Amino acid sequence: MRIWLKTIVDEKLTRSTICTCPDAYDEDSVFSTLRQMCNDLDIPTPLFSRTNYFNFVTFNSIRLKKSDFVESVDFDVMELEIVLDE
Repeated sequence: MRIWLKTIVDEKLTRSTICTCPDAYDEDSVFSTLRQMCNDLDIPTPLFSRTNYFNFVTFNSIRLKKSDFVESVDFDVMELEIVLDE
């Protein structure tokens, strides 16, 4: 399964990457993939709580705001979305 990470400023896409996640329904695997994608894009890794994870797997996407980051970020929102393979 793949995860698509997007950063958005003023409703415009600024960065984007897609990465394969070994198991999108395993919390550690999702966080590890998220951390790798953030490293690849040279952006801080957000605080990713159990509630965030639950919402991510339930709705196949999640929006993280600036308040979800400890460090300052240069975007308004980070979106994570599960890309369903057909």
